[in-house]
Amino acid sequence: MAEPLNFQSVMAELTNFQNAIGEIHANLRSVKHKEILGDMLDEIRSARAEVEVEFPKAINLIEDTAQKVMAEAKQELAKNEQMRAELDRKVAASKAAPQKAPVPPPKIGVKVDPALGQTLRTELLERFGLQTDANTAKFSKIREAWQDWG
Repeated sequence: MAEPLNFQSVMAELTNFQNAIGEIHANLRSVKHKEILGDMLDEIRSARAEVEVEFPKAINLIEDTAQKVMAEAKQELAKNEQMRAELDRKVAASKAAPQKAPVPPPKIGVKVDPALGQTLRTELLERFGLQTDANTAKFSKIREAWQDWG
């Protein structure tokens, strides 16, 4: 794995690059090429000046943000550990406490007849009658399904 670059080594390499381009620029004879290379050197110098100002700001911002995130994470961790300890205490207390019998639901003042099902059956049979063979005859034969629709 490659070793991470640090800011000073990158800036030193950029200085070496600028010096090499500067030497080439000084030795050029073509005015057109000298002008193009001079513009490029100006851009490099401008970018370098901006990097020298903005890079430390960015690093400081990253470090500040990282510290804030770590502080928040530690607070959340402490809060979670406290909640877990509280839950562990509650679980231990519930295990230690004697188990209570479930409380039956309160009885409503309505009395239910135990023979209600039989009474309802008798009433329905009296009201609608028994199914006779005459009533079920048209459905008792095995036929095509569409024939039963009529």
